[in-house]
Amino acid sequence: MAFFFTTVVMNVGYPKGFEREIELSGERSFLRFAADVCELSDLQKSLGDKNRAKRFREAAEYMLGVSDHNYEHNNKNMWDGGHFIGLGHDGDMSRDMTLDDVKCFECVYAVGQSTLELLEEFINTGRMKQLEGLRGNK
Repeated sequence: MAFFFTTVVMNVGYPKGFEREIELSGERSFLRFAADVCELSDLQKSLGDKNRAKRFREAAEYMLGVSDHNYEHNNKNMWDGGHFIGLGHDGDMSRDMTLDDVKCFECVYAVGQSTLELLEEFINTGRMKQLEGLRGNK
């Protein structure tokens, strides 16, 4: 499934095609977070910050790529030395995330400190100030 999500993001442009799943998901779900990061990337690109836009888009792609896998059962040490990776461990990326879920992405390629901070902010508040600020600048 990870290959499917990564392909969707790179070729079609997530969240296109997943609108219904996002609409039905929890307010602080991974699906909503990924859609918001993609929107953040698009807004940054439209404002001329192409490097930052590219970094956030890559982070979203790689997060989506691992988010539907359950490595806890398959190989606990496969990615990051012991943390399970993937919000799909319960088979549902539409559930609200908790701060424990941030650990899932700490060692994912292209996911840096700023993306992890956005994830924590999103889990705590259900929003991202950076995204809201850019929406106001459109």
